[in-house]
Amino acid sequence: MPIQFQCASCGQPIEVDDEHAGKVAACPFCRHVVTVPAATTLPAATVSARPAGGLAPVWAQTPPVGGVLPPVPAAVPSPTTLTLANLALVCAVVMLVCYAVTFTVVARVAGPALQRAIAEDAPSNEQIRAFEAALKNAPEMAWIGVLSLGGTAVALVGLVLAVLSLRRHRALARAWVALVLCAAPPLCMCSGLLMNVAGGPGGG
Repeated sequence: MPIQFQCASCGQPIEVDDEHAGKVAACPFCRHVVTVPAATTLPAATVSARPAGGLAPVWAQTPPVGGVLPPVPAAVPSPTTLTLANLALVCAVVMLVCYAVTFTVVARVAGPALQRAIAEDAPSNEQIRAFEAALKNAPEMAWIGVLSLGGTAVALVGLVLAVLSLRRHRALARAWVALVLCAAPPLCMCSGLLMNVAGGPGGG
């Protein structure tokens, strides 16, 4: 049965086979040499991350004279961290689907009116009014607005999940992908709001 104990140097949990009790081992996280206790000193299921290369290297009594300790392997993300990252990625995909449907319907509903205004050489403000009027009169906009807000809400949830995952394991690629995708809509909305404020009656 494996022996689980805590590294006295870095505090990370270490796991070795019980046949190595009383021997010395190199912590796979900080390479500090520690003595393996006779029995487990950590509660059950405490060791949630193990080095990618396996268990800690163990020597009979002391490390080899002049020997080189193995490089510090990357910690494996815990199941909870992977779940958070996967959920964040799912939120990012759902958000992209919501926005893709929204933009497709908006283009189908208001695109012809905008194209007519452009073909008639109408001023830009009239083109915008034609576009807005087409959207306002379209029955699809009732559920498209809800879908757009839902996509933004899902993006915020994914953003929180991605941040929580990266706080536990910063090298998780899927969490970074979800973070970038889910952060884009809130940033665009904030940028648009700032531009509207700057271009309002009190601006420039």
